[in-house]
Amino acid sequence: MLRWRRRGKRGRIETILLMLLMVLALGAVLAACDDEGQPPTQPPTQPPGGTPSPISPSPSPSQPGGTPQPPSWTPKPSQTCTATNTFTSTPTPNWVPVGTFNLSAYYVVHETQYYSGPGSQSGPIPTLDNITANKYFLFSDAGVCMAGTGKLKDGSYIGCTSHVDWNTEEVINNQYGTWSYMMPANHPKYREGIDFFWKDQPAPPKHKAFETVAVCSSGLIPRNENGNVEIRIDNAPFESIMQDHGADNILAVTDVGGGLCATNGIDVYVGEQPPYPETPVNNFKNTVADPIINIDSASVAYRVLR
Repeated sequence: MLRWRRRGKRGRIETILLMLLMVLALGAVLAACDDEGQPPTQPPTQPPGGTPSPISPSPSPSQPGGTPQPPSWTPKPSQTCTATNTFTSTPTPNWVPVGTFNLSAYYVVHETQYYSGPGSQSGPIPTLDNITANKYFLFSDAGVCMAGTGKLKDGSYIGCTSHVDWNTEEVINNQYGTWSYMMPANHPKYREGIDFFWKDQPAPPKHKAFETVAVCSSGLIPRNENGNVEIRIDNAPFESIMQDHGADNILAVTDVGGGLCATNGIDVYVGEQPPYPETPVNNFKNTVADPIINIDSASVAYRVLR
């Protein structure tokens, strides 16, 4: 009979037997969910002298050398185990109502959107390395300084955050149609002297079409460029428009605009205006932006995500 001693070197067979017993016992315990399914315990006998005698398995007839047989006890069926989640989830922040707002839409305007016939070119723009571009794209109330970002014909992006006083109307009539733009006074100081700047392509998380908005820079709604502040706009026509574009009425507040304070507005970003190869048209504005711009009263709430 094999013996297991407290001290001294274990034989190779003893070690293997011990490991097999441990694996079998552990497997039986894991298969049971209550005490009834666990194997019976057998206290070791204590021979004189205090040296414990380990349980020695009976050799299997078909496996000479003392390889242990499976345990003779049969685990009882146990009750169904139910896993319990010990982790506590962070509750979703509550919505904070902030009243009703006028909605508007902004997008990256494209230089080809505007009348480009005779007289449409600007003078050199000092803050843009003295390039020239379409003056209605640069200076009008439908141009870069209103939208914040514009795209030149060569694909470069420019920006404008300057205050512009649009007090002069310019109307163009020709065989293609009629265009009307509100412009600053016809003087280089008020046009070419505007501070423009080169900028990178608008990109998420700050700009994502139909998913981000701009709010008043000093209003009730906070903003976070990483999307940690959301607003919910409750207005049936708006929700229908958003569904048409595969979005919903919850948007991230990632941008601000000083002009939105005076209008009590929220500006929904709707993407980039595509280039127009020939006659300038307003299809993008008419079909994408204007339906949102025409909503002048929408209930709004915000929440700050953790």
